[in-house]
Amino acid sequence: MASAIVVGATGILGREIVKQLSKSPEKWKTVYALSRSKKDEYPSNVVHKHIDLLSSADQMAKDLQGIEAEYIFFAAYLQKDTEQENWDVNGRSQTGLSLSSPRSGGMPC
Repeated sequence: MASAIVVGATGILGREIVKQLSKSPEKWKTVYALSRSKKDEYPSNVVHKHIDLLSSADQMAKDLQGIEAEYIFFAAYLQKDTEQENWDVNGRSQTGLSLSSPRSGGMPC
């Protein structure tokens, strides 16, 4: 059985990914739903963890402690006023997550 991490689990896409994966606990032992806030109740194979993708890599590493998975679904997105701001903030969130993963000792990237 595999485990998965869904980053942006409370957004439009992330919520649907979590929903679909959680329907198959025989395939997906654990689904880690990562988001800034918990908006949904989850089945027993889904574990919600708080993460702020705009925090420091060190803080994200702390938030990711103990999380290990074979698959990562990145569905996080922050909408800003301009296209350049969208590139900047969303690029920074992906970079921060990538930098934090070796520090956490768990999540592969």
